[in-house]
Amino acid sequence: MKNDWLTTEIALLRERYATAPSCAELMALFPRHTPASVRRTARLEGLSRPLSGVVKLRPGLDRVLNLLEREGPMTSREIGERLGIQYRAVENIRQTYRTEFRIAGWEPPPNGGKWAPKLAPANGLLDAPKPFARKKTKIGRKMANPFAIAAGVSPVPTAPKGRVYIHLTDSPEEEMEAA
Repeated sequence: MKNDWLTTEIALLRERYATAPSCAELMALFPRHTPASVRRTARLEGLSRPLSGVVKLRPGLDRVLNLLEREGPMTSREIGERLGIQYRAVENIRQTYRTEFRIAGWEPPPNGGKWAPKLAPANGLLDAPKPFARKKTKIGRKMANPFAIAAGVSPVPTAPKGRVYIHLTDSPEEEMEAA
């Protein structure tokens, strides 16, 4: 059964929606309607409640930021160990509230892995630049074809890097005259 709004209820909603101290007191004014119905009608009427004094609860973020302020920059794994939560939970908090954190430094990988960022509260500072890869890593090095080596075939010469110019004439003198 549809419970239509009366004009007197809409007038009361317009008068009290923005000034009601709490949602419970606002809902007590409209016993015939559900809270969702009150919010929907207020939205359709273009009404809004003030957002001052509204505190959004962020327990995970607050715990991480308090730890970082107390103990200094740490990696996500260290934060997870100290707080007793999963490493992935710390990463989710970091991604959700990315403006709250900055990268204060980098921790080198233990066995040729990836560098781990050390997180700190943002405080308006910039991130530390990521360090370069170590020189003896496999990054950027093309591996030889093991089947070609086993067959005794020398590696195929690679094309030179950069621009390649093709000469359409037989001699460079003719090319100079054409230009």
